[in-house]
Amino acid sequence: MADDAKRTIGRFELDSELGRGAMGVVWKAVDPLIGRPVAIKTIEAAHFDFDPEARERFLREARAAGRLSHPNIVTIFDAGTTGEDAYIVMELIAGRTLSQMIAAGNRFPAFTVADIGAQIAEALDYAHAHGVVHRDIKPANIMLTPGGLVKITDFGVARLEDSARTRVGTVLGSPRYMSPEQVRGHQVDGRSDIYSLGVLLYELVTGVCPFGASGSGDLMKLMKDIVEGNRAPLRDLAPHAPKAFEAITERAMRKDPAERYARGAGVVNDLRHYKILNRSLDPDEPVTLILPPQDTRPAAEAPEEPSTARATEPGGAASGLGEDGESGLLAELKRRAGPAGSRNAGVSRSAAATRDLDLRMRTALAYLQEFARYLGALRPGIQREYPFVTETFRGVTVTEAFTGYQTIGDGPDSLLESITLTVNCFAPQQFRFERPPNSVKPFVEFLNECALRHTISRVRNERGEMTGAVFRVLGEIRIEVRLAADYVGAKIDIKARNLEQFGESAFVVSGDALDRSLLDELGWLLLGRPNHFGLVAERSVAMPASS
Repeated sequence: MADDAKRTIGRFELDSELGRGAMGVVWKAVDPLIGRPVAIKTIEAAHFDFDPEARERFLREARAAGRLSHPNIVTIFDAGTTGEDAYIVMELIAGRTLSQMIAAGNRFPAFTVADIGAQIAEALDYAHAHGVVHRDIKPANIMLTPGGLVKITDFGVARLEDSARTRVGTVLGSPRYMSPEQVRGHQVDGRSDIYSLGVLLYELVTGVCPFGASGSGDLMKLMKDIVEGNRAPLRDLAPHAPKAFEAITERAMRKDPAERYARGAGVVNDLRHYKILNRSLDPDEPVTLILPPQDTRPAAEAPEEPSTARATEPGGAASGLGEDGESGLLAELKRRAGPAGSRNAGVSRSAAATRDLDLRMRTALAYLQEFARYLGALRPGIQREYPFVTETFRGVTVTEAFTGYQTIGDGPDSLLESITLTVNCFAPQQFRFERPPNSVKPFVEFLNECALRHTISRVRNERGEMTGAVFRVLGEIRIEVRLAADYVGAKIDIKARNLEQFGESAFVVSGDALDRSLLDELGWLLLGRPNHFGLVAERSVAMPASS
């Protein structure tokens, strides 16, 4: 491992021991090339004995995790071997783990639990989108800095630990956070991390784990409880906890991965809006669509909505403007658009017009986040039938909804470029179709265009030649709506998939038309209710799918 004379691991100079764990020792060290303090986790050779390929897999996964760049994920700088041991070099974090804080008797208020959980879920959503599953989300792997920033540690180590647990003599602890599919030894994906996050949130709220809290050490009983057992309702143990927390943890910890949140983004949405979700779950509260109040003040006086809102100078003008009052970003957009864009950009040349459109986009983002929360919490039915080839999907019900957004640029003069609302739905029907060989590829393309989940069974004759295929189309439907701001043309391009029927459609509205009433009509259109969206928005492209 380390050279005791030089006190080094690889090129890194050891300073002091930070702690010991099941896998090895964690050291505080320094990278002599740039003088940067780091933390080094050593992995003892014994942990590779059970699997000859484990060392290479560990290095491969650690390097994959090293490509992740997110404020809530501890950065991995390097990974390698020294003798028979392996090591991983990480960002050195000042703070304490959640396990240390729980052991010290810390109790977390509801808003702190929501903030911690949302930060973890945001990081997991990012990691999963980049193909990295942690597999060992637990309090010991979550650090909290003095400023309240969450840092997830040990990406790249988790699969090795997962395998090592099967050996005799491995201590209990981490298995309490394992998902049912992990316990069964099945393949896991990001939804396994969502389950573990649900267990962690449950413990933060109640002070105990849902399974294995007795500390009996009976591994077989713990595994059986995780797979088959019922946990105590969260509010039986913490009666003053928000009702929303019970709903969020219940959904995150469903035994069947298909019934959990599909993405961390859904957890983020609910935790960031748990107070509103709490009202919706109250049986004495009428079920209503709760949306942000409409701001009637002039744009220059209105607050900029989400946390990414741009900083402004005391006079109200956006910072980063040139001498002519125009932002560098807008100038870049005009250069990108070329002469034609410049000729059509009259209404958006001023900084005030740019700020107004950006503010409208940010207000629309807040609206659609609340709309997504409403859809995810109440799971309404969509009053629209979806004709499909010779069949029809009926009884379509929302299962989850979430939003995403992109900005142009970073920092104080960034502009909100686009907002995407995604609504996943389910219909009870499943349809079976047979297609001849020459129609298989076009039909697959048709299904993909419609974003319909399906299975294919190819039929072959005795000579092994394909004579056709049997398709089974499942009742899962995804509706996507994307609002993109055109700061040059002062308009909003709206593109949708499966909104009115299977396939794509597109609309355009002026920037001034992006207000609460337009978003109301868009919401009613999505839900299949009577609406006037078509009277407000001009249809620019209509591309229904066809087989």
